[in-house]
Amino acid sequence: MANERITENLVRNQLRDLGYYSLSSDIRVEEQKSEIEAVKRLLRAASKSGKGGNGSPEFIISASSTPDFLVIVECKASVRNHESPTHADPVRYAVDGVLHYANFLSKEFNVIAVAASGQTKTQLKISTFIQTKGSSGAKPLTSRAGSVINEIIPWDDYITHGVFDPAVQKLRHDELMEFSRELHDFMRDHMKLTEAEKPLMVSGTLLALRNKGFVASYDAYSPEELQEQWLHFIKQELKSAEIPNSKEVSITQPYASIAVHPELGKPSGKTAKKFPKGVLHELIRMLNEKVWPFVSVYHDFDIVASFTGNS
Repeated sequence: MANERITENLVRNQLRDLGYYSLSSDIRVEEQKSEIEAVKRLLRAASKSGKGGNGSPEFIISASSTPDFLVIVECKASVRNHESPTHADPVRYAVDGVLHYANFLSKEFNVIAVAASGQTKTQLKISTFIQTKGSSGAKPLTSRAGSVINEIIPWDDYITHGVFDPAVQKLRHDELMEFSRELHDFMRDHMKLTEAEKPLMVSGTLLALRNKGFVASYDAYSPEELQEQWLHFIKQELKSAEIPNSKEVSITQPYASIAVHPELGKPSGKTAKKFPKGVLHELIRMLNEKVWPFVSVYHDFDIVASFTGNS
């Protein structure tokens, strides 16, 4: 008799082979339930029976480096229960079930929905869909070349195919533009930066965020230490770019000037309670969470320019 646990083991083994459980990765694989607050909230009434209660995909996969994406997997033992013609029976069919969950989770995430069925590695049947955040339905996820994805693939490949979906690109661009206005006001009101200093602050922070050591450690520094480390990691990234020394000095000087800005070194005044780790820490956090996932993918987009010229 077909056993759904066998299907889950097949999926789990493939995820393990593809590095999803690597300790050096920021990928998080959860089963049946999630510790992510937004996911818990969205699945609270997502039971496949339609009678209320929690919904629980077999696998819920996320990564801190791509916080707007989730990969979810729903399994069925028999390939006969892979997909219905109408996608209207989430209890019985894998595709129907995973699309049911994607509809709930897409309120706040771009969801890559994977349906799996079968009892052996060679028999395993995979269907893959994407439902972009805020959309009303899913569509098959295809590679950038347009081919159908009918196997479990590495996390980075899911994200690569997902972010180049036109709907995802537009959504991310629109959200970035909205965030740029928020960041512009933050730099003006809390950091007291001039219009000339704002692009330096953004470009310098994005340079520092290229360094994994800085990303891993910035949260631990005091405001005074962070001010020094911000400039240190900018210089380190410029050195690694093998820029001629004379040019490196001229590029570094504007960052050195802004690094001693009095508002950056300690929480003070009205910002002390709101940003206890300092305004520089808050700016780094915002750029790391909201902008870095975008700039690390869309290399042809002028991120810094998008944060200037607002009023």
